[in-house]
Amino acid sequence: MIKISDKKSRGIITAVKAGESVRAVAKSFSVSVSTVRKYCAQEGIKRERKTRQNTVAVRLSAEEAKALDRAVVELGYKNRSDCLRGLVRMGMGFVELSHADADGMDELRLQMRRIGTNVNQMARAANRRDLALMREEWDTLNELRAALPKVRIFLQSVVMEHRRKGVGIFRKYRVNADGE
Repeated sequence: MIKISDKKSRGIITAVKAGESVRAVAKSFSVSVSTVRKYCAQEGIKRERKTRQNTVAVRLSAEEAKALDRAVVELGYKNRSDCLRGLVRMGMGFVELSHADADGMDELRLQMRRIGTNVNQMARAANRRDLALMREEWDTLNELRAALPKVRIFLQSVVMEHRRKGVGIFRKYRVNADGE
């Protein structure tokens, strides 16, 4: 079994306490779900399962039902329920990404973390004189260190754009449903 650093275990606990799901924390820190649960148990953190306990029944006209079915297809949802939930969440400002987009963002975040870790390890080794870098290599390393925050900002802007689009889609379908 691989030993997890104290810093990583504190990060896991902090993320769970901040309200992230156990599965999301496990993926974010590249550990198993059972590892996250183990650390939660050690810290005495009890997680409530996020279940959807509220049912909402909606009556739709034939035209509204067709619009909903179009939204299901256009937005890539599995069914009407997921579509309605997504539209409500988008209207409230939650980020709704397609599964492919979400997987892509997770992969980018993971790769960015790995790159940042590698860059920091190289800089640390060079500063300790364990790694001899030429001036050109130092320049490249510093360029990379300067670029990583810019990429993070860009990814945040992508998320904000999805949020903005989500609100727009919600308004578009609301307008269509109202017949305006």
